[in-house]
Amino acid sequence: MRKTTFPRLIALALTLLALSTVPALASWNPGGTWALHDGPLAFRTGPGKQYAQCCELPRDASVVAIELEQGSQSPWVLCEFRFSESRVRAYAEFTGIRLEDDIPYAEHSRLPRRLVSAAQVFAAPDLHAEVRKELPEGEEVLFLAFEGDYCFIEFTDGSQPCRGYVREECFMVDLGEFAEDFPDNDSMTLYAIKETSSLYSDPDERSEVLFEMPFDASATLRFDGYYERAPEGWTPLLYGGLFGWGRTRDFSDLRFDSPEQAAEILSMMGEYED
Repeated sequence: MRKTTFPRLIALALTLLALSTVPALASWNPGGTWALHDGPLAFRTGPGKQYAQCCELPRDASVVAIELEQGSQSPWVLCEFRFSESRVRAYAEFTGIRLEDDIPYAEHSRLPRRLVSAAQVFAAPDLHAEVRKELPEGEEVLFLAFEGDYCFIEFTDGSQPCRGYVREECFMVDLGEFAEDFPDNDSMTLYAIKETSSLYSDPDERSEVLFEMPFDASATLRFDGYYERAPEGWTPLLYGGLFGWGRTRDFSDLRFDSPEQAAEILSMMGEYED
């Protein structure tokens, strides 16, 4: 179901009010950065050894570092990579990792909230990512942050804490009934609608291709200065932990079963370009 334009109008108004503080395009990096490591690199589901170990990558594996978080003894870094043919986000100790660029320390809300519906917890903000856990309706979790139409949460898996991503609608509560406030989400998810869709380093097809995104991959669009100043035909996106640019014609906020179905339905809506 398509989102309304109301959040977009709010984002536009806020951007205009703070326009003088918005950096010029390409003047800073709102995404992660490539991480170099000597490997093998062990990952856990959260920033500390109290979280379960989930996988290990060899030395030559491609890894993107997204944000740092202080553990009980040392910093940990949230990374994204591909494992078993799907996107995974997990934490590694910062020791032994070298970054190509600076990344921020995490700023998490840490709000205790109950799920209003049963939820699958994904290893990354993508419906094709591995499912780490299935949580029942009413389960109390910690809301940490938004990532498009996903919520980053912490929950208990047996005797251990764990982190992952659930769909935003799992928290769509009736505020009058539950008397809970909830942060505003200034982002949304767009889905790749072509067989493959490129994520470029700049809004230029001659620039470096950061990722080739498969059909139905989830990418995050933030309603910020980049969105408001985007060149015609281009959309600023976060995918794979990196910030880049996609051709607007390659993405939609609607999901489809196939590229052919996307072409047929969006053509009838007058929203499809080859």
